[in-house]
Amino acid sequence: MSLTQNWQCQDNAASTTIVASVGTDASVDGGANTSTLSVLDGPGSNFPRSLQFSGASYAINISNSLLSFASTVPFSICAWMKFTSLATNQPLMGQGSGTSGRFALNNTPQALTTFTGSDHTWSLPALTTGVWQHVFFSRAASNAVRVFLSGVESVTGSITIAETFGPNYAGKYGNTRLNGKICDIRVYNSDESANVVAIMALAGLGCPRQSMMHLRRQR
Repeated sequence: MSLTQNWQCQDNAASTTIVASVGTDASVDGGANTSTLSVLDGPGSNFPRSLQFSGASYAINISNSLLSFASTVPFSICAWMKFTSLATNQPLMGQGSGTSGRFALNNTPQALTTFTGSDHTWSLPALTTGVWQHVFFSRAASNAVRVFLSGVESVTGSITIAETFGPNYAGKYGNTRLNGKICDIRVYNSDESANVVAIMALAGLGCPRQSMMHLRRQR
C-alpha cells in the first residue's frame, strides 16, 4: 500500500489543525475544531473519535496536500462516514467551488463523481443514516474506476475515466457540505481496490470478515 495522506480525525482540541498521521496537516474550514465538531463517536476501537459537520457549515481543507491525479495515474480515496441526513448529496471529497473534482454519495443510492468532464454514477447498496459505513473509490493505471460501500462493490462495476481528479476539500464540494461524521480519511497513490476489507479492518472492528458482516447486519 502506498499511503500518502491520512487524517484520522482524532483531534480533540480548540484548533483549526487536523493532524495528519501520514502526509500534510489539514485544517477545519470555517472555524476551530472545538468539542462541537470533534465528538467521541467513531467506527471502531482504533478510531474512537470523529469530526461532525452540520451540512450548513464547516469542512476539511486539504489544499495543502496537493492532491491531483492525472490520467493513467492510479489512486484511491476512502473514509468512514456516518450520515445524519441523506436529503442532499454527501461529499467525501471535492473542489471548493463548482462540482468538478467531486466524489459524493446520495440516497438513490448512488455514488457520483465529476472529474474534469462529465458526471459518472455507480449504483450502491443502500445507504443508511446513523450507521458507520466505509466509502472507497479507486482508479487503476488503466483508468478503470471501482467504488465500494462497506466492502461491497458497486453493482455497476468498473467505469473507465481518463481525466484528472484533484479535490481540495473533504466533506465539501462547492456549497454542498457533509451532514454527518467522518474519520480516517485516506489517500493512496495506488489502486487499493484489492485491499478494501483490510483497510476497513484498521478501524479496530475485529477481523476483516467480522467487520464486513457486522456492517451488513447494521444495514
